[in-house]
Amino acid sequence: MTSISQGDMMALDLNRPLRFEGAHFKHWKQKMSFFLPLEKVATTCITNELTTPVENPTEEEIWNHVTWIKSDFICKNLILNGLTDELYDYCNTMSITKEVWDALQKKYDTEDVGSKK
Repeated sequence: MTSISQGDMMALDLNRPLRFEGAHFKHWKQKMSFFLPLEKVATTCITNELTTPVENPTEEEIWNHVTWIKSDFICKNLILNGLTDELYDYCNTMSITKEVWDALQKKYDTEDVGSKK
């Protein structure tokens, strides 16, 4: 019988977000773009901001608003749980996923800037 180490079990756990420690942001970003839909969280949370409902919203608009809020909460926390403690502290005060995603992109998505011709 083959035994699996605790480290191997952690690597096999697909329910955990991938850890970002400040290096190789583009790889982490792409992997998270695949991970979030696996967790049934719409990736629209990282690309769209919450829209304010109109004065007399329809039931569909209310449902879309509530669904977006729930998805954004889950998505933001999955991303935060994939960060180191320092990055978590940096991003935790942000109110929506898009703010977290944009802040990480602004801070770390500069790996190819010098290599472009």
